[in-house]
Amino acid sequence: MRAGARHGVVQRADAGSSSSVPSPGGRKIEAGGKVFEFRTGKIKLPRIYVDITSEFTRFVVTDFANTEDEPLEEINRMCNAMAICWVKKAGPTVPLGFWQFSAAEQNSMAQWVADDQSPQQQNARAETELGVVQLDGESFVEALTGAGSATGLLGSDSHAMGFVVKAGR
Repeated sequence: MRAGARHGVVQRADAGSSSSVPSPGGRKIEAGGKVFEFRTGKIKLPRIYVDITSEFTRFVVTDFANTEDEPLEEINRMCNAMAICWVKKAGPTVPLGFWQFSAAEQNSMAQWVADDQSPQQQNARAETELGVVQLDGESFVEALTGAGSATGLLGSDSHAMGFVVKAGR
């Protein structure tokens, strides 16, 4: 892995259960002094924007926003937060796209992304939510090689994805 890249994090635990899926978009929530607006979406990995006139208190989650019509600036995508939720639910019916997760999970993911701007903060979120530890490349390979099964996240400076390795596969 290149210098400065995030490395894999591994846990050995059972995944959580699935929950009901809401209709996509068209709602607002308030949490932690912030307002999150969820607009109807279709792509699996939406973007999160901040209203630059709001002092980081108003966020919009959508596929694409017309930043010429609104004072919005993209701050991140949802990949790290989605990977955490995906790993927690790993199984044959796990949602693959953001809009397929429950409203409660979408709310949590949006809050995490608004709060976790740096790769270090995103690593800390994965460690907290999944009970994982950060490993360098060599330790990561050793952990996977010796594990009957493992789950966790792989990440770089620009993307994160969840993984599940099951024994005997």
